[in-house]
Amino acid sequence: MNRLPVLFILLGVLFGQARIGEWQAYTAPLHINDIAGFEQQAVCGTNGGLLIYDQDDNTFNTLTVIDQLAGTGVNVVEMGQDGYLWLGGVSPDGFVQVYDLKTKKSIAEFDFGLTEIIDISIADSIGFVAFLENQDWGLMEFIYRDEWIYRDVYRNWPTDFESINAIEIWDDEVMVATEQGLFVGDWRGSNLKDPTSWGQPYITLSGNISSLHENGSNILLVHERNVYHLTPNTSTPLTLLWDYFSDTDQFIDITQDSDGFLWGILDRKFMKLSDTAIDWQLDVQSKYSFTCLTKMPDGQIIAGSEIGITLIDQDNQTLIREIPNAPLTNQISAVTVLNDGRLVAGSKYGLSIKESWGWRNIAESNEIILTPTYNELRFAVDYIPVDFGGFVADMEQGPDGLLYCAIRGTYPEPRRHGGGIIIIDIDNPENFTLIDTAVLDYYANEYMIVKDLEFDALGILWGANAYATTRGNPIAVRDANKSWGSFSVTNSGNILSYTPNTIGFDSFGRVWVGSFEDDLNTPPARNGGLVYLDYEGSVINPTSTEWGSVDINPGYTNNTVWSLAINDEDILYALTPIGLLQLTLQFSNAEPVKKYGYVYFPNISYGKGSKVQLDSRNNVWTASPTQGVHVLTSGSTYWPDINGFKRDNSQLLSNDVADIAFNNDEGLAYIATSQGISVLRIPFAVRKDSYNKTRVFPSPYHLPSSSPLVIDGLMDESTCKIMTVTGRVIRTLMVSNAGINGYQAYWDGKDSKGRWVDTGVYLISIYRDSGESGFEKIAVIQH
Repeated sequence: MNRLPVLFILLGVLFGQARIGEWQAYTAPLHINDIAGFEQQAVCGTNGGLLIYDQDDNTFNTLTVIDQLAGTGVNVVEMGQDGYLWLGGVSPDGFVQVYDLKTKKSIAEFDFGLTEIIDISIADSIGFVAFLENQDWGLMEFIYRDEWIYRDVYRNWPTDFESINAIEIWDDEVMVATEQGLFVGDWRGSNLKDPTSWGQPYITLSGNISSLHENGSNILLVHERNVYHLTPNTSTPLTLLWDYFSDTDQFIDITQDSDGFLWGILDRKFMKLSDTAIDWQLDVQSKYSFTCLTKMPDGQIIAGSEIGITLIDQDNQTLIREIPNAPLTNQISAVTVLNDGRLVAGSKYGLSIKESWGWRNIAESNEIILTPTYNELRFAVDYIPVDFGGFVADMEQGPDGLLYCAIRGTYPEPRRHGGGIIIIDIDNPENFTLIDTAVLDYYANEYMIVKDLEFDALGILWGANAYATTRGNPIAVRDANKSWGSFSVTNSGNILSYTPNTIGFDSFGRVWVGSFEDDLNTPPARNGGLVYLDYEGSVINPTSTEWGSVDINPGYTNNTVWSLAINDEDILYALTPIGLLQLTLQFSNAEPVKKYGYVYFPNISYGKGSKVQLDSRNNVWTASPTQGVHVLTSGSTYWPDINGFKRDNSQLLSNDVADIAFNNDEGLAYIATSQGISVLRIPFAVRKDSYNKTRVFPSPYHLPSSSPLVIDGLMDESTCKIMTVTGRVIRTLMVSNAGINGYQAYWDGKDSKGRWVDTGVYLISIYRDSGESGFEKIAVIQH
């Protein structure tokens, strides 16, 4: 059945009004690390950026590096005295940032290479930040002198402890909650670098202090599951509020409302506490634990969890779960673009499909649970009994329209609901097939590892069946009649490896296989390298086969090929530990390589998980798990330059890049990273054959403007003339060379003499020397 009778709009439309070089980000802001109240908004620090929940509108909005965040993983959110947010990064990127939520601009950023920020406390012109650096715990001090500046760091403690759990500033004291008790230092009058400056004045608080919150006229803290008010500098500073938690309770956090009631969360339980009893409690029927708790300015209690937030309806004693629409995870291992333009992202948790209305997910369960209708503003998921293994290594849409997923690491029934290849109808998820050891070869204990899937021009499916040591069949094939077969190490004359990693096809009918080196490649198998197969007859029972190998790294001992791609001019690009190799192929099997080209990007660390992909203009995109994306154009130049795209020179979410896919019609590159999916509008798109889809934005165009008007969807080598309605030409725009900004032209709103044009309607004449032409019009408003 088809439960999605929707006319799917190309995903590019959602990012259509973007200039070449502009970025967008798709993240999963589901795991809530911290919450702070800002006016009517709950500002949530998540592993996918800042998640903003508006109580009045009941809507979510997500902010990422596109919105000037210093990083996407936010562990701490603290409201400063000046109305700015203080943000602390989650491991392994422990940044500190001061951020203006109203303008969505960064005020200050501090990056000292820390592992994680644990907590932040701000008071007037002083601030302290608790951090973890590798295995060391410490505090940083910040002061305000017309702007926030870093002042000092404190790492010396009177005793060893295993963690800092929270900090608070109280007058001239800074309090540090640890599992060894509460440490207090005088930040104004003492040298906090001296371990003796840190005291433990509250000797009864010698155990674990798990929670510490400023609470108006006192501090609310939890010591060994007992809840106290701490009022420093008084005759009886400690007041016990609650001591009824048991040793088995997995206490998470607590807050207190204006009526004096305590509200607490355990792992999967919410409770309201009076002086001596639990006023009421609710068990949460979910596998996702609570993570944090906050009281909003209007008194609303909101809890964060491993997936979304929970609002407390105090009157009806119910919990309302709100989960934003998002993909399953930020850690995307593979991406592909379907024929209809939809993006599909794969991970160890399942599949995420970017529909025209938002994200729809397919996740693992023990049974089929399908959602009949989706709330397009909230998390959308169907469940199927499928194990997605260690992760989805590759995805391809087959000639039948189904999605084929290579699974890196799974077991068959009854151990798991697994297959090395999953074939699924993503629009009808209960229609899936698991290809397991009945067809695929495997490693010990029936462990299946499929690294790559490719369809050739005949619709034959080829699979890189790595670690296929049981039967020695590392290449799996399925013909157009859905019959399965394989090629063995023995078939190849022992030049195949047990560790195929990547497969490609040239126009001469050869199949190319790249493998990585591994100790399991024992004789007679080859240890890594690049080999080719030329066969006659049926792929299941060929009448003849011819195998050969190519020395990809002469003089270099490592024969690993991480990934390969072959363009329509039969140039093979092989990604290896020493860089990107360029091989020009020819018809001869005796001498398949006509020319050995250069080794590009020799300074980039291409390790396990590196990939190479081609866009529609034969440009070569390489993905590194540590150094981002680097692009070699079809003309063997670097784009945008030799430095490529990294976190420090672009809005790429992470330097850990797993895969790249393209919407070639729209000129979009989807870059799968460990922090989500980065989307880049690129100057490489399928050549337009008419001006029927030309569009102009923004409309109307307001002047003066720092951003140009964009004429999008142009044919290569177009010329654009800006004219008045009477036909007078005021500016001529020449689009640069084909394929480089070839489908966009830009107008800055000025005439040929550099003057802003007047308010009015202007015509845009578009043409090519070969005779094609088109017209657009635009309203200009001069302020």
